[in-house]
Order: sequence, then C-alpha cells, then structure tokens
Amino acid sequence: MTKVIIITGAGTGMGRLMSRTLAGAGHTVNATMRFIEARNRDTAEGGRINVLDN
Repeated sequence: MTKVIIITGAGTGMGRLMSRTLAGAGHTVNATMRFIEARNRDTAEGGRINVLDN
C-alpha cells in the first residue's frame, strides 16, 4: 500500500535520506526545504518527490 508522506527539512541529512528512501519504495513524498534554486536543486528535481518551497 502506497502512502502520501510529508517531510520537512528534506534538503539535507535525515530528511533527505528519508525522502529518497520512501520515494524509492513507491510512496508519494511531499518535501519542504530551503534554497531549492541553489544547493538543493538536485534534490528538488529528483523523481517522485514533490518539493514545497519553505
């Protein structure tokens, strides 16, 4: 069963790891992070993760 998951602080650390892991498992991930235009661009543009700008 797939779930919709919201993760805050997904730009680095555990938030980033969990976002990628859960999206890779087939879940829909809505993630928030800062600086999506610069250092978090690769995370913001990746796969099944929907990024919500903080």
